[in-house]
Amino acid sequence: MKFTLRKNLLTNEIDYGSVDPIFEAENLAGNIIQQHPYVEIKECSEEYINFYLHEIKKTKLSAIKNEAKQRILTKYPESKQINYLADTSYIQYKEAEALAQGKIYTKTDAEIKCQKEAYECKIYITKIRSKSNELEEIVKVENDYKILDAIDISEDKYWL
Repeated sequence: MKFTLRKNLLTNEIDYGSVDPIFEAENLAGNIIQQHPYVEIKECSEEYINFYLHEIKKTKLSAIKNEAKQRILTKYPESKQINYLADTSYIQYKEAEALAQGKIYTKTDAEIKCQKEAYECKIYITKIRSKSNELEEIVKVENDYKILDAIDISEDKYWL
């Protein structure tokens, strides 16, 4: 028995599994056996190519999302992002409060630094999301599974 890509002759579903050559010969001869209605899908067949193309695209798209998430969280963990949001919101609140009283709020050096860092965080996340979308589009339109298989999602050239 070997592990291969196979097709269920009763349901037409494609999956991975064992194909017994004796049962395969019977199935191909038209004697579908209820417990073993599988035949091997050959690498050169259109079915094989389409199946792997679909599987590789699905795997690559998932890997892109995971890589983008990892890159964002490595540089800006969720706690840091939340702190930036809270701090900048509080600064804006203080500015609005002063404006409501007819005053001008003067930010401290620490507040200016915080807003700058929060802005840099936002720019970085936007850049990574944009690169992720570009890479997803490359994967979606490519129809050669060998080319797709060769794409290494973790390479910096896709993200910088």
